[in-house]
Amino acid sequence: MSDKEEKQVVATEVEEGFDPNLFQLKKPIDRMGTEVHSLNLDFDSLSLADLLEADKEFTKMVGEQVASTTPVKAFNTAYQMAVAARAAGIPVQFFATLSARDATSIGLRVQSFLLGGE
Repeated sequence: MSDKEEKQVVATEVEEGFDPNLFQLKKPIDRMGTEVHSLNLDFDSLSLADLLEADKEFTKMVGEQVASTTPVKAFNTAYQMAVAARAAGIPVQFFATLSARDATSIGLRVQSFLLGGE
């Protein structure tokens, strides 16, 4: 595929409403009386401050001992959800109601982002 053809495909996807940050939930969840079908995981908007806050949230969720002995936080589900919450701009407690399938898929997206695999 030539560069021109590739740019056309990308442009068509954008025109048709393709959003790489949008995560469609397999199982909608309720958030304050509203049924949520998708999450906007805007990893590009995250700063170091966001990651540091996610780390603090992770420590609150799992405790100081577990947090300090976790070798690679990018592989930990609690840390992944804390980062996803920052990317989505919503409280991490919201993620507790996700289905296991949705949580796992979101966790893999976070892991890819953290490890540079986008």
